[in-house]
Amino acid sequence: MAAKLDLIGLILSAMFIGFFIAGLTLIDVVFTIAPFTIYGVETAPITINAGALLILISLISLLLLASKKERRTTS
Repeated sequence: MAAKLDLIGLILSAMFIGFFIAGLTLIDVVFTIAPFTIYGVETAPITINAGALLILISLISLLLLASKKERRTTS
């Protein structure tokens, strides 16, 4: 069981490092989804910042890693 938790921790830490570095390199990349119509009403274009999204995913993996470490030390 301990080896399984170590493997999960290794994967989560690799995800954190990978997503954070990719987010820093793509911080200026913005994707714009073209406007489309819903029932004949045109919507505003949606823009997504790729770097910020990757950094957010990396912070979520760091939070999961911290919760796994906390759960491991208490049990």
